[in-house]
Amino acid sequence: MKIIYLLSLLFSGLFLIAPASAQNRSNLRQVLVKGNQFVTAEGKPIVFRGLNSSDPDKLEKSGHWQKSYFEQIKQWGATILRFPIHPHAWRSRGKQAYLQLLDQGVAWASELGLYVILDWHSIGNLKNELYQHPMYDTTLKETFEFWRTISDHYKDNTTVAFFELFNEPTLMGGKLGTCSWGQWKEMMGGSHYHYPGQ
Repeated sequence: MKIIYLLSLLFSGLFLIAPASAQNRSNLRQVLVKGNQFVTAEGKPIVFRGLNSSDPDKLEKSGHWQKSYFEQIKQWGATILRFPIHPHAWRSRGKQAYLQLLDQGVAWASELGLYVILDWHSIGNLKNELYQHPMYDTTLKETFEFWRTISDHYKDNTTVAFFELFNEPTLMGGKLGTCSWGQWKEMMGGSHYHYPGQ
């Protein structure tokens, strides 16, 4: 299955278009790329109007993770919703419980005709594993395992239109070490990168 890589200026991350197979569990059309446009399978251009939510874990703990939250977003005119998933929240809640939370949100989004971006929400230098704040701490191994889990779980769901591989790569003016564009690109390619201890 061909996967298309997109550099996102909007969120300063690297995106993967989530592929869809024949078994589609969503009522939304698969998003494809044609030239410099997002299009449906029929070639109809899509212009997204997005909204960034809080981490679903935080929303659920504060009592806001409910369908009415999504309905309000729809009323504001959004067509796509970004879920920032903090590594700390992923570990704290646990993989299966967090996937159940995401499944619920993806189902609500699908019912309302909203696409979803799933974002591994870390800020810092993944190569050196140095971050702006402890809630963003992750490792290469954890990052790769997270995306293997997410991509396998949502591979057939076209509501999940994009994977944002890493929220905000930054060196903070050299405070977080070094990482060249070539090194970053190699890490985000995944299959050709070998993290320490692999």
